[in-house]
Amino acid sequence: MSLTDTGDWFSDCEDLAMAHRDFTGPERNLPPGLVPLMDRGCAMWALIDFKTADGQMWDWDPNLCCREHALAPLGNH
Repeated sequence: MSLTDTGDWFSDCEDLAMAHRDFTGPERNLPPGLVPLMDRGCAMWALIDFKTADGQMWDWDPNLCCREHALAPLGNH
């Protein structure tokens, strides 16, 4: 993610705000504060939690099982 406009955006959405509006909703039941950062393709996303001081990263992959279990925290490296 860049704070300056590089012209590169890895999603079908026009910008991060549109991705957030399109991604959040009752069908996904995400905790508040999670924002999609990168569309990884095949319905998979990388998200960041802006409610945590360390900006915990999350993975969204409904292909592994189901939407109920699609969200998983990514480990710190």
